[in-house]
Amino acid sequence: MQGQEIPVSVFIFYDSLEVLDQVREIATPCFSQIYSFEYESDEEELVRRLQQKEFHGILCIFAYDHPGHSLKLKQQLDHHPALAKLRTVPGISMLVCDKTHRKSAYLMCENHQFYTYETIKPVYDIFRFQLTLYQLKDMILTQIQHVEEEQNIHQMSDELNASYQALEAIETRIEKEKQRQSDALAKVITPLEDVIEHIPAGEWKRVLSRMISTHPDASGLQLSSLKKNLHDLHTLHDEFIDEMSFAIREAQHKDSEAEVIPLILAADDQPVMLKIISTILEPRGYKVETANNGAEALLKAKVIIPHVILLDIDMPVMDGFRTLKAIQGLPELEHVSVIMLTSYTDKSVFQKCITCGAKDYIVKPTKGDILVKKIEKVMNREEA
Repeated sequence: MQGQEIPVSVFIFYDSLEVLDQVREIATPCFSQIYSFEYESDEEELVRRLQQKEFHGILCIFAYDHPGHSLKLKQQLDHHPALAKLRTVPGISMLVCDKTHRKSAYLMCENHQFYTYETIKPVYDIFRFQLTLYQLKDMILTQIQHVEEEQNIHQMSDELNASYQALEAIETRIEKEKQRQSDALAKVITPLEDVIEHIPAGEWKRVLSRMISTHPDASGLQLSSLKKNLHDLHTLHDEFIDEMSFAIREAQHKDSEAEVIPLILAADDQPVMLKIISTILEPRGYKVETANNGAEALLKAKVIIPHVILLDIDMPVMDGFRTLKAIQGLPELEHVSVIMLTSYTDKSVFQKCITCGAKDYIVKPTKGDILVKKIEKVMNREEA
């Protein structure tokens, strides 16, 4: 789908047409594909829709007055055998509820049962609601991108493994051919050497002289040179095979000897700051990946596994401290060092960074040499 906008579909689950109309009206400017389901009566339609159409990303909006009803339905969907496809598509679940139940909604989001929530009856701020939808859409698009990147990585890995296996097969064939040809040469050389060894030198010379006296190159057919040439042939053959095997082994291990380029993931909602970081680090040999918020940083980190993450404290969608906590909960990122970026100069903020698990902190704006020194410091600490 390169060159086209990847569509994110919206599934609205509702129990009231009034609520459905409200949510659909707010979501329509943000999404082109909106589907609505009253689950009790539309379960078959939901299954049919998922089976007939390919979805790239889905935002599920559970729009029930009480969050408990939304949670019950979500759990049903999570375990529905016919909806397995829904669980494989990149997506996010959002809760919409009556304002009187917003505390329950908050607790469910805090427990990661839903990503976020908005209130209805009334909707206090339509523009804020739409902003949340746009942000969730961006997050799902990022998830889709990372799924594609993971697929590309797996494909490249499979191709490399296939190449390595092909090289190993060639090396095995060369070794077998080396042994086969060595055996064939030995069948020629060994009997001839045995014969030569048992013929007295004087007798050999007299017989050989009579046999080749008429040969124009007879001067080169001496006993010593004949034996030497046979051994040289055997040696050259073995050397050639050994050189071929060595070249293949070198090709197999060349990636492991390549220089490792330090990979830095920088997360900040200010594009200017990301540009400054890239401008400082890339000329110094670092590769820099960027993210505009904590959620995007988390998704990217799981795919690329950076050496160091630079994490701004104040970001939309997911702030720096929430992102840091999420990183610490992922086994694949347990060895990745995090440096917090902050505009605050309060010592209590610095202390919170360290207490929460960051390796260091940097006050923005920062000088290039300070940024590089702090990155080198945490990377050296990892290697020690």
